[in-house]
Amino acid sequence: MSDIPRARDLIATVLQNYKLPAGAASTIGKALSLMTREPPIRRARAKEVRITATIRARVKELNRAGVPQAEIAQLTGLRNGGRVSEILNGKR
Repeated sequence: MSDIPRARDLIATVLQNYKLPAGAASTIGKALSLMTREPPIRRARAKEVRITATIRARVKELNRAGVPQAEIAQLTGLRNGGRVSEILNGKR
């Protein structure tokens, strides 16, 4: 998984702590300026319920019982089986 903010910090550290040829430093500085994202103009409201420890425990319990992920999503108020998968794989 990429981590652009961390990459920016590492590259900025190199620029600050090492003597680089002027052309290289300039090029790296230009590249750093491209590694940003404009803030969103409009964000959609969250449609998902907050995933609490109780929901995580219930998802894992239902999974152990052999309930399909799509059904687990319905039973726990999550929108889809993908969110259930994220919980089961430790991503949420």
